[in-house]
Amino acid sequence: MDRLALYQQLGPATCIGETIVTVNPGLAPIGCIGPVHDVQTLQACEAWLRDQGCTQAWGPMEQATWFSYRASLGPHDTPAFFGEPTADPQPWLDAGYTECARYASSLCPNAAAIAYGDSKAIAGVTLTPMGDFQQTLADIHRISHAAFARAHGFTPLPLPALQALYRPLLGAVDPRMVLFARADGETVGFVFGVADHLTPGSGRFLVKSLAVHPDAQRGGLGAWMVGELHRVADGLGFTHGVHALMWAGSNSRAISAHGGVVFREYGLFRRDL
Repeated sequence: MDRLALYQQLGPATCIGETIVTVNPGLAPIGCIGPVHDVQTLQACEAWLRDQGCTQAWGPMEQATWFSYRASLGPHDTPAFFGEPTADPQPWLDAGYTECARYASSLCPNAAAIAYGDSKAIAGVTLTPMGDFQQTLADIHRISHAAFARAHGFTPLPLPALQALYRPLLGAVDPRMVLFARADGETVGFVFGVADHLTPGSGRFLVKSLAVHPDAQRGGLGAWMVGELHRVADGLGFTHGVHALMWAGSNSRAISAHGGVVFREYGLFRRDL
C-alpha cells in the first residue's frame, strides 16, 4: 500500500505536487503538510486544508507523528541515518510558521549506555527478544498508545495501519535488537533497535523507539532496556547507538544525557490558517 492510500484510510488526504497534505485524524481541525520546497506550494496546501475546515496547519508532517515528520535544523556535518528526517525548515520560516516542538538525536557509546543501564537493573523484570512479528506489533501498538498519549501531537492509530506501517521494516530488523520487558507475565515495555542501513561500516545502530506502559513505570526501567540493547548491539559489532529523534519533553532525553551527545536537532512548525 502506498503512503497516500494509507493516509486516505484514516482521513482526508491529497497530493499537491509532490507534497502530501492531510487532515490529522485525531487532532482535527489541525491539518498536516508534508515537506515542501517553496512558499507557493505551502500556500496551495494551506488552501486545501481550509477547504477541509482546518484552522491550523502543522508541518512538515504527513498526517500524524506515526509517519514522516519534522524538519532538520542541523548541524549537518555528519551523514543522515536510516529514517532520519531531512526536510528543509526554511519554507516554513519564510511563510511565518513558528516552532511548536523541538527534537534531537544523540550519539552514545555502548560502554556508557551499558554502565548506566546496569545501575538501573530491576529485579522481577525479564527482557526477551522479538518473537512472532504480528504479536510484536500488537504489543508495540498497545504499549505505545499508553506510553505516548501525552507526547506532543499524539494521535491514536488503528492496529491495521500500524501493521501496514511496520511491515516494510521486517526485512531490515534483526529480532535480537527488539527487546520486550515482561513483569508478572505481562509485556510492559519495549525498545526497538535497528542497524543504520544508510551508513554500513560506521558502527552506528539506531535506538528507534522506547516505551514503558505507565502502569508499569518504575525507576530506571527505560534506561535498563536501552543499556541492554546497547549490550546486544555491542555483541553484534556496533560501537555507538543513535538515540534517534527524541522529543524535548520525553524521558528518553534524560536517559540519553548519560553518555549521549546531541549531534542534530529538528523542529515541527505550525501556523493559524
